[in-house]
Amino acid sequence: MKKQIIIIGIMLMLLAVGLSGCTDQSGESKFVGTWTYTGGDFYYDTLHLYSDGVLSGISRFNPDYAPADPGTWEANDTHLILHFTDFDDLIYSYKFTSSDTLVLTASWGDTGIYKKS
Repeated sequence: MKKQIIIIGIMLMLLAVGLSGCTDQSGESKFVGTWTYTGGDFYYDTLHLYSDGVLSGISRFNPDYAPADPGTWEANDTHLILHFTDFDDLIYSYKFTSSDTLVLTASWGDTGIYKKS
């Protein structure tokens, strides 16, 4: 009986450890991917947000523009923050209107609508 309890206990611990990696604590995974501009007042036609926190984008004002140092990104419960070495951080509030549509709003009021592709 003691052996069975020990074996069950070990199995439960292994199961708990194995499943602990299945949750996304930060919620950042929903941002990962390529986002294409569909409307609004924003500067980027395409945003690439990678799972390792790297970002790159293509400006609609200069399609050849891609920062030499792409930058990084992070998200919290209310904001998406884009860090660039060449200019100031861009901080946007966000809302997902569906699993593949993201609305970003800048502090100055401009809004950009992006669709995940």
